[in-house]
Amino acid sequence: MNLRHVALMQQLFINILVYLFACMYLCSVLQLQLNNTSMAKLNLSGIFSHGNTDVKMNLQMYLFQEDGSFIVYCPALDLSAYGETEELTKRAFEDVLSINLEYMMNKGTIFEDLKKHGWVVKGKKQRKIKAPTFDEMLKRSDALKDIARNKDYIKYSQDICIPA
Repeated sequence: MNLRHVALMQQLFINILVYLFACMYLCSVLQLQLNNTSMAKLNLSGIFSHGNTDVKMNLQMYLFQEDGSFIVYCPALDLSAYGETEELTKRAFEDVLSINLEYMMNKGTIFEDLKKHGWVVKGKKQRKIKAPTFDEMLKRSDALKDIARNKDYIKYSQDICIPA
C-alpha cells in the first residue's frame, strides 16, 4: 500500500469522524489561524484549547507530490493528507490534525498515543513532552524512509499547543 492509498483511507476516516464528532466541536474551543500565504510555506499556527493548561509541541511536516497529488506527512503523529492542489492539501491536513487531536483529547489518550509514536512524556502535574528526533522517526516509519530517500520534499516545522 503506497502513501496515496494511506492518505485516501485516512481522508475517508476523517470524513466519517467529522460527521460523528460535529457536536463535539461545539463543546470545545478549537482555533487554527491560517497564514494568508501559499502552501509553499505550509504554516499552521494556533492553539488547541481543551482545558486550562497547554503544552507546546513542535511538528515536522513533509510536503511532496506523488501520482499527481500533493501530500503532507507528519511522521511524529503518523498523519497524512492529500489534495489536488497545495491549498486543498493544507486544508485537508489541518482537518486531519484537528480531528486527531480532538479525538485523543475526548478519549483521554493523547499522552499514550504520543508515547506510541516515540514521544517522551514525563510528569503528571507538569508535563514535559519531547518529540522523537528525525533519526528515531526514520527508524520507526517506512513512509518517512520512502519520503527521505525517494521524494523531492519540503520539510516544515510548526509549533502547536495541546492541553496538558
